[in-house]
Amino acid sequence: MTGSNQSSMGATTVLPAGQRRMVLATAMFTGAIYSLNLTLVSISLPFMQGSFSATPDQISWVVTAFIIGMTAMITSTGWVAARLGRKRLYILSLAAFTLISLMCGNATSLEEEVLWRFLQGVSGAPLIPLSQAIVIDVYPREESARAIGVWAIGMMVGPVIAPPIGGWITDLYGWPAVFFINLPIGLYAFLGAILFIPSTPAERGRRIDALGLGTLVIGLIAIQLTLNRGTRLDWFASSEILISFSIGIAFLYAFVVHALTGRDTLINPAMFRDRNYAFGLCLIVFFGTQVFLPTLLLPLMLKNLVHYPIDMIGLLLAPRAIGIMITSAFTGRLTQRIDPRLLIVAGFLMIGASNWMMAQWSLDVGPWEVVWTGLIQGAGSNLVFVPLNALTFRTLDGRYRGDAVPLFYLVLNLGASAGIAAVMTYLTQDTQTAHAILSENITLFNDAARDAMNMASIEREVSRQAGMIAYNNTFMFIAVLAVIPVPFVYLLRRVR
Repeated sequence: MTGSNQSSMGATTVLPAGQRRMVLATAMFTGAIYSLNLTLVSISLPFMQGSFSATPDQISWVVTAFIIGMTAMITSTGWVAARLGRKRLYILSLAAFTLISLMCGNATSLEEEVLWRFLQGVSGAPLIPLSQAIVIDVYPREESARAIGVWAIGMMVGPVIAPPIGGWITDLYGWPAVFFINLPIGLYAFLGAILFIPSTPAERGRRIDALGLGTLVIGLIAIQLTLNRGTRLDWFASSEILISFSIGIAFLYAFVVHALTGRDTLINPAMFRDRNYAFGLCLIVFFGTQVFLPTLLLPLMLKNLVHYPIDMIGLLLAPRAIGIMITSAFTGRLTQRIDPRLLIVAGFLMIGASNWMMAQWSLDVGPWEVVWTGLIQGAGSNLVFVPLNALTFRTLDGRYRGDAVPLFYLVLNLGASAGIAAVMTYLTQDTQTAHAILSENITLFNDAARDAMNMASIEREVSRQAGMIAYNNTFMFIAVLAVIPVPFVYLLRRVR
């Protein structure tokens, strides 16, 4: 092995070609178990909602608790990797993530499920930044974009196989099976990490910035709670939301002041002087607000309003991941041959166009319409992620990578949490508004309406129509959100 070690997450250790391929394969399986977990859980949400007798905003906690757990842990990933050694943390995270999947499948209440999902998020937080940092470090700089493109394919293997398999096993064995399927993939990745991932020395003398870590974690969790409970508690009409929001802002302000004035802080402000990294973080926030929404909204809409069977829903969601895989095959090469900013712009526009098409759906939406829009959306997502990822880190000094990569995914997750909270709030309020408007046109001045059975049937249909109107408006809202960052893409500096 050659190269110099710079940090436990930013070690430049270019390996021989054969070992690089095995490391890349291991990182791909790590991405697969992570993405498989997210997709399978989203598909099973309608079944979990029935088992736990939860409302749509309550069941969304199964997704957001995972994100909150990741947020709490990912901020300290660089320090923990330095203290334990990158390989050791990687192996421990894989083992814990896989074992906690068993506990998620055995949960008997919504509260218990949310707790295990939080812990699963904590254990899974280091996996993606560590696997990406490892791939970047073991490949020469000129091949990093192509390697990240291949690594992204691994992340999308899970969503490709998850929808049909997830729908099938959920229908046959119930929603707990979607967690148990993580075990064989987790075992393979675990063995690959032991055998092929290069070790880095632990930095026993490196001290943690306790003040910075504490203020950041408390501030982020308070903001997450605000985002996720705001819908149910009517936002700032609730004293709980006011308190959690105030705590979040106060602690995040304290963190920023400490980072700018302290020494040896958790996050080195110097890395934000890199133009591409700074603007890359801004753009990934917008991407994060959109990337998880289809996997949350579509299963609920297709199951509750259109009444598709769960196995068919799984098949209909697969094309989104297929679109990602198709573009992953050439995005890395295109990033080296044309201006990557063109690919990012095209990706955002494709995401916007797919959501605009979804905003035209009705309760008679056919399978082909779902397949076509999912394919476009998946392709657009990958055209944003791979070039943006490459440009964000291309010019950044390797010594900052240990903190820069986890922060990149922290910002992505915060964007996802904000997007989910905003969209669920918008969807809930718009459903109520549409229902009220439609109900105004229902009167008791005809014989059919006075019949109790007919009234119940009319109420069900009004609720379905109101829900569909709300979903249409929500998809249009996401389409507008996808177009907003397009002019700002060219603030990134092109790197040849």
